Amino acid sequence: ANFSLLQLLLVVGLSIGCSLSSILATYCHFVRFSNEIGVNFAMPINIEIGLWRNSGYLHLDSANGSEIPIIWQVQGCESYDSEETGHFDSAFIAARAFSILTPIFGIITGLLILGVGFEHKKINKLLCIPLLMTTLFSGLTLLIFLSEMCSTGALKHNEYFKNQRCESSIGSMVAIVNTVLFLLATVILYSISSLSKEHTPGDANLTTDEETSVQEGPLPWYLEEEEGT
Repeated sequence: ANFSLLQLLLVVGLSIGCSLSSILATYCHFVRFSNEIGVNFAMPINIEIGLWRNSGYLHLDSANGSEIPIIWQVQGCESYDSEETGHFDSAFIAARAFSILTPIFGIITGLLILGVGFEHKKINKLLCIPLLMTTLFSGLTLLIFLSEMCSTGALKHNEYFKNQRCESSIGSMVAIVNTVLFLLATVILYSISSLSKEHTPGDANLTTDEETSVQEGPLPWYLEEEEGT
């Protein structure tokens, strides 16, 4: 029963992790900039960006004749323009690459596990390697926090912001959860491949009578009756 439960947990964990990592690749709310602003605004400001797209916004100088500017009205997710791509550094490019590798490795490894089956212990132990790599790739998407894109200097109209770094948003929090899920899946797969060991004839731990019993199994009920008579 416990063995079947581990298999179920593995399949569910991999399915959730692969699905969420696929969505995160194009999600535009990965990190955010809080409203620590240098001037007064008519409304709070929270700018959010993703690895491949960001939250679109409009810059409005004023509203209804007011001298208080209103900016960053969210228009939905949109691709980075040429001005923003100029701030892409190695850390940001690496984070983007790992966001694509994570679902690819996760999905392929999951399909291989289901295709091979849980009875092939040695193959399942080998599949722990790409699953562990998926865990690593998922965690490395957080390299965005080390990139120039995580500073207000990379934002349009950055003159309205104090110098600050980005903060966690829904996307980065989900990436952390994904990393934990993939790690747990790796541990569960290794446990499944190590829990039960198939008996082979000549096992030194079994006596000759026990070995014969394992190979032949119990007699059918009708043969037992015949032996009794």
